This record gives sequence, C-alpha cells and structure tokens, in this order.
Amino acid sequence: MPRVELLTPRGEAALAVVRVSGPGAPALLAELGIAEVPPPASLAVRRLRIGAGPGEQAVVVGTEDGTELQVHGSPLLVARLLAHDDGGPPAPVGLRQRLLDLACRAPGREGLALCLRQLEPDGLLGIVRRAAADGPGPAILAELRPLVAGGDLHRHLMRRATVALRGPVNAGKSTLANLCAGRPRVVTGPTPGLTRDPVAVDLVHRGWPLRILDTAGEGATDDELDREAAALARLAADRADLVVRVEPRRGTPAGAGAEQARLRVLTEAPAPRGAVPPIPGPADLRVDLVAEGAAAEAVRERVLDAVLVALGRPSVPPPPAPAWLEPDQRDALLALADAAEDRVRWSRIARSLLDGRSPG
Repeated sequence: MPRVELLTPRGEAALAVVRVSGPGAPALLAELGIAEVPPPASLAVRRLRIGAGPGEQAVVVGTEDGTELQVHGSPLLVARLLAHDDGGPPAPVGLRQRLLDLACRAPGREGLALCLRQLEPDGLLGIVRRAAADGPGPAILAELRPLVAGGDLHRHLMRRATVALRGPVNAGKSTLANLCAGRPRVVTGPTPGLTRDPVAVDLVHRGWPLRILDTAGEGATDDELDREAAALARLAADRADLVVRVEPRRGTPAGAGAEQARLRVLTEAPAPRGAVPPIPGPADLRVDLVAEGAAAEAVRERVLDAVLVALGRPSVPPPPAPAWLEPDQRDALLALADAAEDRVRWSRIARSLLDGRSPG
C-alpha cells in the first residue's frame, strides 16, 4: 500500500514537498503521470495528472526511502495528493512540529511571535520537556497555571475574527471593504448587485487579525441569482463574529437581520429613493467614503478601531508570553496538573504531548 506524507508545514505556501513510499508507490506514481522515477539523488520535472488546472508540474526527486514530489503549495493540490494515502494512520506529529506548523499559519506577526515563543526554554515545549524529565513538582505546577490561564486571549491572535458587512445595495459596503484593506480588493461601481458571493478581505489591525466580509446588498432584484446571493449573505452574517450594518447617511429602511449588528456605519453613499433618517445609536460611525490620502487613512483607523471595540479586543494585543495554543494541549496541561500525585500518569501525559499522541 502506498504511503503519501507531507514533509513541509500545512497551509498556503509557495512550495510543498510530498513523499510517496511503500510497496504501492510505483503504481500510484504512474497513475499521477510519473512513469519513470529518477534514481536516488537525481531529479526530473514531470507533468502531473492532478490539480485544478492543466499542466500542474512537479519536481520529482529520487531518495533512498521514497520519491519526493515538489509541487505548488496550494492546499487544494496538496489535499488531492494526500487523498491517495493508503498506508494506514498518519504518524503522530510531535509538539515541536505542531508549533512550527502553527507558526507557518499565523495570520500576523504577533501570532508568529507567540508560536516561536513556545519553542523557547520557558515556553510550552520547554515546560513540557522538563515535566517529562523531572516529574511533578511545585515549580512545574506553577509554570503550568499561567499557560492555561492565558490561553483564550492569546488564541485570538491565531484566528481571524470575521466581520460581515451588511446593508442595502449601493450603501458603500464594497467601498468600505476596500478602504479597510487599504487597496482595491472588491469590485465597486454604481450598478446595483455587483457583489453576489461574499468576498473576504484579510488584514491585521493593531496586531489583531481580521477578515472583513463584503456581502450582497439587500433590496436587489428578485431573480434567482439575487435570491441565492441574499441567502449567502445571511449565512455569512450568521457565522460572523461581528455584523457591521452599512447604511447611507440619510438612512434606509432596516433590512432583515439588522438586529444582528453591534456597529453601524453611516456612509456618504447616495440614499435610495424612499430612504428614512436613521435612528442615532451609541455605536454609530459617520464616515466619508470619498476621502483620499491621509483623510482616508484616518477613516480606516476609525472604522477598524470601532470594530476592535465591538469585538472586545484591547487596543494592544497581549505580549507573547507562554500560552497553550490548541484545545487538546490545554486539556493535556490540565491533566498534567491533575496527575501531580500520580508520577506514572504524569510521565505518560507529558511524553504523549511531546510525541504528538493522545494522552489516553
């Protein structure tokens, strides 16, 4: 049975390296379009019979323990290659590699610093190593408690908060999304209904990773595509961490789902016919979408600062102090603290964390 392993960290990348090995490797490689495998320490360029587009190429490298495929780092392409793995359950991924994989997926500098901080002697990896070597003791227990206590806040640095923009057609949602991005990212124009599928704009503001989601406007025509677009917009709002209501400054009748919004942005967009004055609210922001230069940057800062307040994020992220990053790591650390009186169980849990196995 062939074994297909990803040798590079998971996530989006320019390059991914996949190793194919095992008794079934030649047949799988032939299925992928690689009839001749280079001998060890040599390479060749081959066109794969896989991928989203024509002409997906790979650098094929022969090694002593298998064949390595160096391909474009598209997660979709990598997933399709890994789907051919029939070599049994994957090998456990140790704590150090998991932290490095997380670092590669960090959405901002603060998240990257947090992951790398875990590799230092007083970070998660160092503490667990000492726990495995020395056994339970007051010093180790004192180091475990801050890891668990600080986890929730730090984990926000590793996950983008999704902010859905909702409101009537031509209210300025796409223009606001571009303003937040600091560059043209979403198509804008006077034609109603330009945005149908939700469009994501990823950014980092004051250290916090955000995803601004531009959605279809309310009140477009009632054709089938517009109805599907409206359904996608409602679904995006239901799943978002924050809904921002975008309305023309002179107001418009509130659409379905307006009660979801915890922040409203009143724009300079032209008001549609029949508009009504908005009822002022404490979270309202009045912004000028036609601002340019320094004025546009000031509007961007105001909007994103208000988003952080609505999300409950402090203006400055917490320093990258040692903190657990994943729920199963938290559970294992709590199990370590509970097992302080049982040295055998303590050692087993600590070793399982290092080796990437379930504590059991």
